[in-house]
Amino acid sequence: MEADKTMPTKPSLVEVKYALEALGTHLREARLRRELTIEEVAEQIGVSRKTVAEAERGKATTHVQVYAGMLWALGLLSQLENLATPHMEPDDELSMETDRKRAPRRASGRKKPESESDLPF
Repeated sequence: MEADKTMPTKPSLVEVKYALEALGTHLREARLRRELTIEEVAEQIGVSRKTVAEAERGKATTHVQVYAGMLWALGLLSQLENLATPHMEPDDELSMETDRKRAPRRASGRKKPESESDLPF
């Protein structure tokens, strides 16, 4: 069976690792700009200092709730809410094909007359 060319390729673990490290770096920078300590953020979201430090390093096994909690504690939760929103996706082939499949289809058959003058009798 031939692979579907519209499907995205599987991300490499390196790409995911770099993305998580970038997220952790951004969270750390946001915390420092707000002059918050790791301990203060940890206390706000109910986790250990070690867990916040691991998230700031982009550790892949850190639970997504920790990242979301840190965004909340830093006043950045709205950025998570906008993550992967369909109206903000690029117009790539996969997105456009999915949109075409979901678009309402016209009913087959004769078109319903719009007025009495359109009736055949």
